[in-house]
Amino acid sequence: MKQRAIVIASHGDIADISVRRESICSACHKDGGCSTCEGSTEARAVNKIGAKSGDVVEVEMKTGKLLLWAALVFLCPMVAAITALLAGVYFLSSAWQAYILSGAVFVFVFALVWFFVERPAAKNNENVITEIVFRQDYNQ
Repeated sequence: MKQRAIVIASHGDIADISVRRESICSACHKDGGCSTCEGSTEARAVNKIGAKSGDVVEVEMKTGKLLLWAALVFLCPMVAAITALLAGVYFLSSAWQAYILSGAVFVFVFALVWFFVERPAAKNNENVITEIVFRQDYNQ
């Protein structure tokens, strides 16, 4: 997936970039937009072409692993919580104990997956700056 971003800072072959979120949910803009995609998010990208702070760049983002991480982060806790709920209903004496067990398992598994999967995945940088669309004039 290609997306435009603004370089915030450059550190050798790595750049901090600011990416507008609107293309993530562009389909909702047809019906008047949504409030969740306003603003931008920051990320890191490989900067082999020498983009500098203030440059507008095109960034290639790998989507395959992104979908895998999203599935792991959200599906694993849901499956664990549903399993805990079913086991709690069967083994515990009251339903509210099963609900509490299910919620606790969800939070615990979500934290584990986030710590062991999402955080290391964020360090494996697969965003690559492919083109400088607009170069900031540095002579002013």
